[in-house]
Amino acid sequence: MTVSLVQVTPVMGVHIFVGIGAIFVGISQIFLIPKNTEAFKRVGVLWVLLMGALVMTSFDIRLVNEGGFSPIHGLSLVVLVLLGLGILGAKKEKEGVQKFSLYASFGVLMFVLVALIATPGGVMNQWFLGA
Repeated sequence: MTVSLVQVTPVMGVHIFVGIGAIFVGISQIFLIPKNTEAFKRVGVLWVLLMGALVMTSFDIRLVNEGGFSPIHGLSLVVLVLLGLGILGAKKEKEGVQKFSLYASFGVLMFVLVALIATPGGVMNQWFLGA
């Protein structure tokens, strides 16, 4: 499906903005910020909030399946569960659960980004590759 820039809704704009933020904050969290510091915890909270906003806005974007939900929304549910497990792991000081859940959430984010860019004729494909 080809979508022109005119069809981009405000929710899609917020979704894209939050998604870009989540990518950059996630990369800095993984590679740049020293672990187990106050800054690491604060940036982690920011990242979880960005990911939560990304998931919530995704449910209002329905460009395929004639306005219904698509398999990508299933991944949004998976990320929502993983974020919940990550928060629970942090609260209960279960580092393994927290680390797995939040790294997996970031992995899903990056997988979806690459898949959407690689999908011929899609919005992300048009924006990034000009195809």
